[in-house]
Amino acid sequence: MKKLTYLVIALPMLAISCTKDCNKPMTIVKDCSGAYLRDGGRDYHICNSGIVDTYADGTKVKATYHKITDCKDKSDEVVCAMYHANDGWIEITKISK
Repeated sequence: MKKLTYLVIALPMLAISCTKDCNKPMTIVKDCSGAYLRDGGRDYHICNSGIVDTYADGTKVKATYHKITDCKDKSDEVVCAMYHANDGWIEITKISK
């Protein structure tokens, strides 16, 4: 019975403890189309890109973020005609070197 109680308590904690909001190593990618966080081979377009203004392209960082469906802050932003393939918008909640 004790094991079942621990299991019932531990499983929900594990399920919510590490989703896309984890603090993980990533690389900042910047080009004329915007700023991105690269996780392995995937780039995520940064909605609140001002948070990475002080970081150069290629900088390795630890970032906490969550995926969002739309970026209202960038809806009227003028960028270059270059297409940068990405896996959607993210909003960074914490970043450090």
